[in-house]
Amino acid sequence: MGRYSLIVGQGCAAGRREALRRLRAGIRFTAYCNAIDFRVPPDAPDVEFIRTAGEPAPEHRHPDLALRRDLWENHRDFLLRSRLGGRGSSAEARRAYVWGYQRPYDRRSRHANRFFLDPRTGWRDHYADLCAETMAEGGFDGVFCDNAGPRIEWNFAALPAELRPEVTDAEWSAAVAAMLAGVSRRLKRQHPGALVFANTCGGFVADDADDIRPTPFWRAADIDGAMDEFFAFAAGPNRGDGYLPEATWRRQVRAILCCESLGRGYLAQSNGREDDHAGRLYALASFLLAAGARSAFNYNPAAAATYSRVYRLPEWDLDLGPPAAQYGGLAEARDAGGGAVYARRFEDGFVAVNPSDEARSVRLGGRYGQVCLEGGTIARGGTVVIRLASRGLTLGPRSAAILSGRL
Repeated sequence: MGRYSLIVGQGCAAGRREALRRLRAGIRFTAYCNAIDFRVPPDAPDVEFIRTAGEPAPEHRHPDLALRRDLWENHRDFLLRSRLGGRGSSAEARRAYVWGYQRPYDRRSRHANRFFLDPRTGWRDHYADLCAETMAEGGFDGVFCDNAGPRIEWNFAALPAELRPEVTDAEWSAAVAAMLAGVSRRLKRQHPGALVFANTCGGFVADDADDIRPTPFWRAADIDGAMDEFFAFAAGPNRGDGYLPEATWRRQVRAILCCESLGRGYLAQSNGREDDHAGRLYALASFLLAAGARSAFNYNPAAAATYSRVYRLPEWDLDLGPPAAQYGGLAEARDAGGGAVYARRFEDGFVAVNPSDEARSVRLGGRYGQVCLEGGTIARGGTVVIRLASRGLTLGPRSAAILSGRL
């Protein structure tokens, strides 16, 4: 833990946080505060509680049960309405109003009792108050606003059309950005050094461009940084082999460069198995192509989006030295790879990534050792092995190489 610089969550007790601060000067703790959705508590009135067989009751997993009960009982006006809201008989209107996002099309889903809040309502100011209270009462350094992205449509793609909310992506994007900016203003007014991060699931740069200019959403959000929850490599159910499409990969790497140019933080979160050495190296190398002083990386060697434990992988302790340059765009990385791959030179190393579907080769202008992995996490005996690399390096489809100049 002495090597970490940012911790996200509420499961770290105050005494442990103080011990870690003594161990690691400058470590920051941000409290997890879900910005958009919540689960109905099991004793909520007028709703059938659904959970997967064998799943623990929510009160054993969620510290905010009182908050969720308060929202359900006293602030249903904060809930996102479906298109049926306010139409038909009063019973039908109420049902459509409180459904918000319940996934009625799949009652077996673990999301069956999950509802969405509407950032265009009084929830916006209420949420800023909650973030301020959570940070102050818990002695945290800031907050992490989960599920606060600029897109709404993907959340409701499987819902019947008549149950989808009456909000466009553009309206949702503007409302969420305003909510995040409000949280930032509120916290920094009371605590000038407060950190505000969010899980925006992208939204940093345009999909169809090749530059690093920020989107209107990312400018308007006005926070310290954000996370791409599935960066470069994200193995898990319904995700195939884990390698993201090249266009998505390019957008994510450009997002790191965008954040660095704005002086904001970028949290790259990859997911996969600890024994998938190729996936682990691909994720880390992709991050190293663009990362600067404000970028952070994590690889979760478990099921995607399962963050109940803290891990450390041996490749994180590699010392390649400072990079030769901080790129201003992906074209510079492509040039460094001879036009065939994306690359970056470090004082004591070289990183190359091939996100394409065909093999690519690059000539090395020096003598390097190629980083290879054995085992899994450090706790399970995982280690780094350096083997002499040839001058002509060939990278297969969707692969990467991290090279060390220290042989």
